[in-house]
Amino acid sequence: MAAFVAWWRLAGVDALVARHPRPWGQTLGPPSPAPRPAAPPARPRARFATLEELRAHVRSAGPRVPLADGNPAAGLVVVGEAPSAADLETGRPFSGPAGQLLDRMLAAIGRDRGSAYLTLLCPRLPHPGPPPDDAIAADLALTLEHLRLVAPRAVLVLGAIPARSLLGRSEPIAALRGTWCELDLGDVRVPALPTFNPAYLLRRPDAKRAAWADLLALKARLGG
Repeated sequence: MAAFVAWWRLAGVDALVARHPRPWGQTLGPPSPAPRPAAPPARPRARFATLEELRAHVRSAGPRVPLADGNPAAGLVVVGEAPSAADLETGRPFSGPAGQLLDRMLAAIGRDRGSAYLTLLCPRLPHPGPPPDDAIAADLALTLEHLRLVAPRAVLVLGAIPARSLLGRSEPIAALRGTWCELDLGDVRVPALPTFNPAYLLRRPDAKRAAWADLLALKARLGG
């Protein structure tokens, strides 16, 4: 092969044609393997020994942070987006009209706040409204650790922003809802079902039929 390359040089050949670019004087051979894609960055993690330790940490940031409501031993966790104005006043998530609708939704499948555990993606956001990216980044590790300590059997994910942040899914919620996903909590993967946020359902009552189908799927998954 070296003799052929020398002959090409004498003939004035200054480029070799191949599937992959290479220096003109390089001997032909198998193409170099394509570089392996970089591993995705590790998800942020926070570690607390107990749920009470995590609660104490959150309370140190402000006594009315609406971290959670309900029964952490219920087996079902419902994750919303961020506090409403009513949540910030009461220190409890889902305290306003959207929370009242959520209570009715849970009651329709035989659940209430005593048999479910309600929390938020960004409980420490100090104002109502959709959480900005920096607020999500600030609370994501805490929320994942919160869910790990609660150890639910299933998670109901309300809205596109929690679905994207917790499940890594970027589809519109209208396309993603009703699709069982897996929530990676590090030690375990938990089945998670995205559906519409109750605040959205208040604005779009026509979506309640689809949300009802999702609730029935959740009920069946939890064994009635």
